[in-house]
Amino acid sequence: MANKSGILMRLLSRFGSKMKKSLAVLTAILTLSGCAGSPSNYLALSPDVPAITSSANGRIALSTQDARSSNTAVRIIKGDDPAKLMGTGESPAIQLGNLFRQSFSSKGFQLDPAATNILELKLERLQSDINETMLGYEAANEIIISAYARNEQQLFSKRYTARGTMKGPLSLDLATLELEMNKLITQLAGDIVNDPELTQFLMQ
Repeated sequence: MANKSGILMRLLSRFGSKMKKSLAVLTAILTLSGCAGSPSNYLALSPDVPAITSSANGRIALSTQDARSSNTAVRIIKGDDPAKLMGTGESPAIQLGNLFRQSFSSKGFQLDPAATNILELKLERLQSDINETMLGYEAANEIIISAYARNEQQLFSKRYTARGTMKGPLSLDLATLELEMNKLITQLAGDIVNDPELTQFLMQ
């Protein structure tokens, strides 16, 4: 009888151990599935370098700055609910710095921090305002970048703006919004790097 009790206890112990392992594996799978299915809470920016329409030469000192008063890039309004706010995954100033360095280098300028021709690019607005209703959504997107250039004799300043609207049924997909915002940034970068007035000033 004691023998049978010992065998039964060992079987129960092994069964319990296997159950614990199975539960641990199941919990891990569910946790990973939950993470993978969670929507992003930030806007991922990865704009392309714009097409260069004319070449140039000379040396410029280039810098970029995020001059916005808020880090919010997306505001989603749905009825009387509090607005849902989202920022960007990476610093826009860093991303724009990389974008404009590649763009002006492709145009033919040599980037030199000691150059007497100085170009400062300031991000003043990067915003998507989305209004969601039972019928769908409407989004108003706007990006503003100001250029400040100076040399030993003169100053140059100009504001560049890109706007776009989107609308559709249901809710706006984040990937679609990211695609649109990246397209607007690329468009705006092209307006700046290909601006004949700015190019002429930087070549003086």
